[in-house]
Amino acid sequence: MLSIPSLLRGRSPARAICWLLLADFVFCIGFAIWSRTLAYDSQIQESTAASRAMASAALHHAESTLDTAGWIVAGVVDRVEADGTAGTAGAALQRLLQARARESSVPLAGLYVIDDAGRLVAAAPEGAGPGAADAVRDAAAYHRVRPERDAHLEAPAGAQVVAVSRRIDGPDGRYAGVAVATIPVRYFQDQYRRMAPGPHGLVALTLANGTPVARFPAQAGRAGDGTHAAAIRLKTKETEAERLHTTLGSARFPLAVDAAVGKDDVLADWRRVTWQESVALAGEMIGVYLVCFWVIAQMRVRERLERTLRSTQEALEKQNAALARLADTDGLTGLSNRRHLDERMVREVARAAREGTPLSLIMIDVDFFKRYNDTYGHAAGDDCLRMVARVLAATVNRPADLAARFGGEEFAVLLPNTAQDGARSIAEAICAGVRGAGMAHAASDLGFVTISAGVATVVPAPGSDGRALVEAADAALYEAKEGGRNGVRAH
Repeated sequence: MLSIPSLLRGRSPARAICWLLLADFVFCIGFAIWSRTLAYDSQIQESTAASRAMASAALHHAESTLDTAGWIVAGVVDRVEADGTAGTAGAALQRLLQARARESSVPLAGLYVIDDAGRLVAAAPEGAGPGAADAVRDAAAYHRVRPERDAHLEAPAGAQVVAVSRRIDGPDGRYAGVAVATIPVRYFQDQYRRMAPGPHGLVALTLANGTPVARFPAQAGRAGDGTHAAAIRLKTKETEAERLHTTLGSARFPLAVDAAVGKDDVLADWRRVTWQESVALAGEMIGVYLVCFWVIAQMRVRERLERTLRSTQEALEKQNAALARLADTDGLTGLSNRRHLDERMVREVARAAREGTPLSLIMIDVDFFKRYNDTYGHAAGDDCLRMVARVLAATVNRPADLAARFGGEEFAVLLPNTAQDGARSIAEAICAGVRGAGMAHAASDLGFVTISAGVATVVPAPGSDGRALVEAADAALYEAKEGGRNGVRAH
């Protein structure tokens, strides 16, 4: 019986078979290493993206929470500066604080007002615990020497609360006290408990100066220096668990969030699959060489290639779908873009003509937008457009409706199966929402950003396109702007 080396040196067909088997063995081993390396890199990249998403969600939650507390405190400051705290005004203030603390969407630990001498004027709940007293004292010390009216953030060591405060000024503009809202740290920890994936996941919130605020798991740890950083690999001393970290800093508050996923948690499935594939591959190669079933070996290679092709095709389809979504989205505002609006317009006009239903279009233009850009700059102008887009997204709620950026400072809202009265109500709600945002506009007669809107409604005839609807809405918009802006006109 010939050995494998003799077959390799011989001239029989077995030589070709052995060479093919050897080449197949080398190919399969190399392919397995390459594919598992790609899978490893892909898993790390997906986990890095997950840590970024987790950090972004945690930061958004913290900013939303502090925004809510800041709005409550601002309302209390306005009330105190308008009515004072003496006599019946003090009792009314106490009731206001209790109502705000009870109705707030954010669970407040307390809501306090103190005067310029540091005396507690009103509180909800009445009195202040040790942690709240420290926060109130620190807030008073901060605002007493600073004339700024912005919200201030404090996290006293050991107080287990986060304090949001604003300065109260007297009629003469002097310091008259401070209003403080405190949020329990456990509120953030409960949120992070739901976010942190796996036994080694971590979410931490700190002030920009490094002062820890909240963390899950609750052991002590640093969340970072408050700057945006790419995901890094860090092995903590306390657990010797390697983690993939992402640190994000808030642009609006002195906050930083650190989110991490455990590398062992991330790679658990990858190690299991790699081990299983390695064992399967070794058994396959041994079986091929023992029985010389080179045809079977070739079939298995082909099957593996087909699986790879299917995976690649699925990934490509997902990528194409993502690109299609991006192609329909305006990059600045996040609304649909003009191209998507035109495509939807064609479909909705045809549907409305076929079914005999009304189709409405709202054309919206930001009032004095060129003046706004000239006054505040184009970056602020972009912020203004994003604010209008947020109002549109919050107001246009039906799945069939479409809010889009038409171009420049113009927006459009397509409302299938909507009569003129309904469309006008939505347009007025959008105008009210923009006014309610209160974005300053020094170059406007009103002093804040407003919009004008034109509404048009048609029941399209068969074979018509959307041009007449756009022209009618544009004409109504022109009438709204000629009529003094900050209003709605309908055709």
